[in-house]
Amino acid sequence: GRARQGGGLMRLAIVTSHPIQYQAPWFRALARRVELHVFFCHRQDAVGQAAAGYGQSFSWDVPLLDGYEHSWLTNVAADPGVFSFRGCDTPGVADALGRGQFDACIVSGWYLKSYVQAILACRRQGLPVFLRGDSQRATDRPLITRALKYPLYRALLTSVDGHLAVGQSNRQYLEHYGVNPRRIWFVPHCVDDRWFAQRADAARSSGAVGELRRHLRLDDEERVVLFVGRLVDQKRPLDFVEAIGAVRRTERLAGVVVGSGPLA
Repeated sequence: GRARQGGGLMRLAIVTSHPIQYQAPWFRALARRVELHVFFCHRQDAVGQAAAGYGQSFSWDVPLLDGYEHSWLTNVAADPGVFSFRGCDTPGVADALGRGQFDACIVSGWYLKSYVQAILACRRQGLPVFLRGDSQRATDRPLITRALKYPLYRALLTSVDGHLAVGQSNRQYLEHYGVNPRRIWFVPHCVDDRWFAQRADAARSSGAVGELRRHLRLDDEERVVLFVGRLVDQKRPLDFVEAIGAVRRTERLAGVVVGSGPLA
């Protein structure tokens, strides 16, 4: 709901690792409905983007921090980063949440030390806490690893007030660890479709679409399917290549890949 006890908009905190291009539109939309404050645990730079799997340094060319309140937590990790549990260590998150007089807090998962610190701080302060991760059940891990992990994860995941599942596989993961289905709400990753639609219209009217098709040696009638993302095994770009190859046996279709990484 939008209202808080005593009147006014709900005050919502979000604790997340670093500014991410597909989260920023969601944050801006939330900020129009609630009093939102986002706490970032790590300052990702261009070199960090390369280490994330893109294979080359770059900075995003879209605004990631506009349209919502945010602040940076102090990361005291010896080796700062977002790909290991100890890469984000922000003990100051407890004081930050305590000062904010928030009505609820969303933590973007549980795989970083900062996230566990935020969850524990919320529990101590009586602040309702919801987790929004995107974990799925891995079937290739040794049985002993899964057996040791189960009681720890079950205790953590059932101790919070609720989960915001990003998809069906994520929901199944949570239910596997004993989360009550009534405490799971569907909150998928979203796309700023208005942003894309405006630029698509501009590209068509300016002739840029035709120029790009000619550059790719495509005629105006050929259907095009696009893959966008890091070219790493986790994103499965080779599945896309195989699918395009299968369809092209019977239909006229082109596949275009946008991204970089070791599978380029």
